[in-house]
Amino acid sequence: MRILIIGGTKFIGPHVVRLLLEEGHELTLFHRGKTSINLSESIQHIYGDRNELDQHSNTLQKIKADVVLDMIPYSKKDAETVLKIFSGFAGRVVAISSADVYKAYEVLHRIKDGPVQETPLKETDELRSALYPYRGKIEEDFARDYEKILVEKTILNDISLPGTVLRLPMVYGPNDPQRRMFEYIQKMKDERPFILLDEQLAHWKTSMGYVENVASAIAMTVLKKDTASHALNIGEKEPLSMLERVKKIGKVMSWRGQVILIPNENLQNKIPFNTHQDFVLDTTKIRERFNYKEAISRDEGIKRTVQWELDNLPNETPFDYSQEDKVIQTLNLENEHH
Repeated sequence: MRILIIGGTKFIGPHVVRLLLEEGHELTLFHRGKTSINLSESIQHIYGDRNELDQHSNTLQKIKADVVLDMIPYSKKDAETVLKIFSGFAGRVVAISSADVYKAYEVLHRIKDGPVQETPLKETDELRSALYPYRGKIEEDFARDYEKILVEKTILNDISLPGTVLRLPMVYGPNDPQRRMFEYIQKMKDERPFILLDEQLAHWKTSMGYVENVASAIAMTVLKKDTASHALNIGEKEPLSMLERVKKIGKVMSWRGQVILIPNENLQNKIPFNTHQDFVLDTTKIRERFNYKEAISRDEGIKRTVQWELDNLPNETPFDYSQEDKVIQTLNLENEHH
C-alpha cells in the first residue's frame, strides 16, 4: 500500500511510521525537514511547509497514494487543501483530530457557560458551540485559525475523497513535548516526603493515551478501509483519576512519600479549569467495531515514560519547594491544633 504522511516526524508520527514500515508499506513523508526520522532508507521525503502544500500538488499527486494520513490539519483551510490536491489522486484520507471538539471541553475550560456534560463522551455527543478555542490565548501562529471541528466537517462531508477523523486524547510517553508527568517525577526524584494535590483535581478523570498505543490506533485506521466516513475516539479503556495516576508513578519510582489532598485555596497554583467536568472518551466504537487493542499495557507505558523523564531531567530542580513546605507546616499545625 502506498501511504503519504503529512507531518509524522515528531512525537507520535515516528511510531506510526515504524508500524507501517513493519507491515511492508511504501511510505512518503511530507515535512519541513527540521526533525530527522531515521527509521528506514526506503522512506521517500518531500520537503516543504504545510502552509504551502498546494505548491507541491504535482509531486504529491504523482504518488497516487492509497491513503493520505494528515497528522497536522489545524484549520478548515488545511483540510480543504488536502481535498483539493488529492481528490482523484488518492484512495482515502485519515485526519488527526482532537477530543477538544466536544462541548465538554468548552465546559471544562470555562470557554462558555453550560451544564456539566455526561461522560464518557461518545462520537455522537454534542460538539463545542464556541469556535477557535485557542485564539487570543496562545501566541503560536497556528492558534488563530485552529479549529478541529471545521477540519472534521470538511473531511467527513466531502463525497469525492472518503475520510476518517481520529479524536485523540492527552498523549504521553517518551519525547512528550508537554511532559505531562514531569512535575510528579521530578518531585519524587527529589525525594519530597509529600506531594500536594488539589482535592478536586485528585478525583478528576481525563482520557489519556500512551504514545505507542495511540500510534497503533492510527496505523490500524490507515490500513482498514472500512474506517472511512467515521469519527473515532482514541484513549485508554479505563481512565484513571489524577490521584490514581500519581500513585502509579510513585509505585514505578518506589517513592515512599505521601500524596496529601488539600483545598485549592491553599495551593500556590490555582486550577484553571472546571474539575467538576470529567473529560473521559468512550472508545467502544474503535474497540468493538474495528477490533482495536492496546499493544502496551498502561503500567508498562507509565514505566517507559518515567524512565525517559529520568534520563532527561534538568541538572537542577526547576521547583522552589519553600511555598509547599509552608503549606505542609500549616497543615501540620492545624492537625496538631485539632
